[in-house]
Amino acid sequence: MSGMTAATTGIVDARHSADVVVIGAGIVGLSAALELQQRARKVVIIDPDLPRARASFGNEGVISRGSIFTVAGPAIWGKALRYLLNRDSALRIRYSAFPYFARWLTHFLSCCNESRWRKSAAALNPFVGAAYDHHARLAGYAGAANLVKRQGYLRLFRHERTFNSTARERDMLSAAGVRNSLVRKPEIRDLEPSLADRFSHGLFFPDTGCVDSPGRLVELYRQAFCAHGGTLIGARARALEPSPSAVAVHLDSGNSLRGTHAVVAAGVWSSELIAPLGYRIPFTAERGYHVHLALRPGARLNRPILDTEMNYGAAQMGDSIRLCTGIELARPDDAPDYTQLKLAMRAARLILPVGAALHDSEWVGSRPSTADGLPIIGRAPRHPQLLFAFGHGHIGFSTGPLTGRIIGALVADEAPPVPISPFAIGRFA
Repeated sequence: MSGMTAATTGIVDARHSADVVVIGAGIVGLSAALELQQRARKVVIIDPDLPRARASFGNEGVISRGSIFTVAGPAIWGKALRYLLNRDSALRIRYSAFPYFARWLTHFLSCCNESRWRKSAAALNPFVGAAYDHHARLAGYAGAANLVKRQGYLRLFRHERTFNSTARERDMLSAAGVRNSLVRKPEIRDLEPSLADRFSHGLFFPDTGCVDSPGRLVELYRQAFCAHGGTLIGARARALEPSPSAVAVHLDSGNSLRGTHAVVAAGVWSSELIAPLGYRIPFTAERGYHVHLALRPGARLNRPILDTEMNYGAAQMGDSIRLCTGIELARPDDAPDYTQLKLAMRAARLILPVGAALHDSEWVGSRPSTADGLPIIGRAPRHPQLLFAFGHGHIGFSTGPLTGRIIGALVADEAPPVPISPFAIGRFA
């Protein structure tokens, strides 16, 4: 969506006029569209329809109850030098892309303090706390209930000192009502007998869920949307033209369409789309990679895990293990750099019951991330017919269905199911 400008004229295609135009067909956009359909709204989705390009295609499939902590936190400062020198597999910086993420980085660093971090955790707690139930409900509606499971999540530590360094986080989790329990080597072996015996401690989150195939779930949501009369137009939104009673959406094809409301759920492209309307926010793409490794016969992974010190996540999907990396700061369209993925594979092969990488299974995608780590959800302050639903960073897959429910409620002038005032775009004014 590069080169977008605000449109002032355009022919609106009456054939595709709608009650609501949703821009984006990832899990957030599709969830919003399905919620709106259930409220008898005529919905059109605008999306290039490239499934592998969506962040919701490539994640670990975790519906995380414990994800109340933003990346922007005080712990950043202790590792800042390693991060800047690209010596930590948790983060890799593409310095050629610095002009792209420089404004985001300045604001991000200003958020890396104890007060902001705790405030963000308090805002996220009810949000992620409601995520699983909304996933299960929407998956049932779309005929995909079998894909959503609640088998817990393991955050694993190789050394006691690393586990001890999380004492502040564990105290905050307990205070927030997030159930978790300490597990040691014998309990880890009982929970995951196929793992190598390398971890001294673990945190088990029993209320976290997972999805066997995130891409398949999103595809089933897409099919349900179309089966209920929805229209999906394969195009990119080029510009938005709000009026007091509607929003015209201008496409890269030269066509336009009008909705009484429009929802911006376009992932990493969202900030660029709304900037010409005066909504300029510190925003970037946090890129991530994955690969699928063949699972050895007779072995399995019962739930997703995080190898905390080696900075990779793993989850079983079918007969393979999906291995996911940390963060790369780069432009969304930069060529892949598989350095983090290679480091993750080297570490994971010593832990997981895996063999060779599956052919053509490498993937790279971009998480849409705000500087403070909180999503942007709600009405546009100066354009009430325009709604925002993007910037979820690492929790977009977890909270996509809940975000969809929030958007449905806002369009119908209902109270949202959870507090959303911390997610208002006005915090960046």
